[in-house]
Amino acid sequence: EGEEKDAVGEVTPSPQLRGMKNPENVIQTSSGTVGSAPSGNNNLSAIANGSTTDKKRDSVLSASGHYDSREFVRDKDRLEIDKQRQIFKHHMQILQEGKVFKKFGRRGNPHHRHICLSEDGQGIWWKKIGAVKADPSRCIRFAEIQNLRQGRETDIFKRFKTSKLDEGLSFSIIAETRSLDLQAGTEKDKAEFFESLSFVIKYLREASQ
Repeated sequence: EGEEKDAVGEVTPSPQLRGMKNPENVIQTSSGTVGSAPSGNNNLSAIANGSTTDKKRDSVLSASGHYDSREFVRDKDRLEIDKQRQIFKHHMQILQEGKVFKKFGRRGNPHHRHICLSEDGQGIWWKKIGAVKADPSRCIRFAEIQNLRQGRETDIFKRFKTSKLDEGLSFSIIAETRSLDLQAGTEKDKAEFFESLSFVIKYLREASQ
């Protein structure tokens, strides 16, 4: 900030800095006005150049009248909230698209199902491949999920023979009364879905506190 590039990439001073004797000493204050750091003030020059710590910057700017550290904390918090919200949206999109996993049940043989975000966005459901909707009973809601477990540790998984490869591709979504036991076709599919589901659950829990 403080410099602009013209169409051919040459750096020219911004309107606020034109005519100033030492534009490199200009800093942006929290109120949006431009203040000039006194020449010879190494602390403020270091801040303008980004070569100081957050803690030192707060004390120096507060003492010089250029800055309210409380505003910085609020701005920093808002930026972090916005960042986490964007990450949340990204992971929700991955869950909405879903993956095809092999689903293991209490009866019968495992079968492939499309595992994805439920229609209301409140949980994970499973449906036949190509189906538009799932039976509402075939859903574990985010609020019900107690744990995510990698590997084959549930009683349902123990019904079946396994290998090291199968172990590494498998995970379970654990609720109070049931589990959703899945095996991915690739490590990438498993890692992507598991990471997204983990983030979404953590984000929603922290948001509800």
